[in-house]
Amino acid sequence: MKKKISDEYSLEEIEKILKPKLSLYVCWGLIYIAPYLHLFRIIIDKSYDELLKVVIFTGISLPLFTLNCVWYINKLKQYKILSKKLYDEMSNLSKL
Repeated sequence: MKKKISDEYSLEEIEKILKPKLSLYVCWGLIYIAPYLHLFRIIIDKSYDELLKVVIFTGISLPLFTLNCVWYINKLKQYKILSKKLYDEMSNLSKL
């Protein structure tokens, strides 16, 4: 016997697919913040041999870390807009 899928169940499944995954952005954030933490380690240990290289990597990775956070917030806003449109369309279809 096949189970009939209700509109609410299918809407929840579609929203789950559209919702951006935080774990991916956290992993990328940890990768981007690593040179910054390495810079702190170099300053604390006072081993300035690789300071220039780490400063260059830090200069590259900090804007990427910021962009990573901004991209997640934008994806979340898009998700909210799309789910609202989807909910409105589903409610209009159920009225017919």
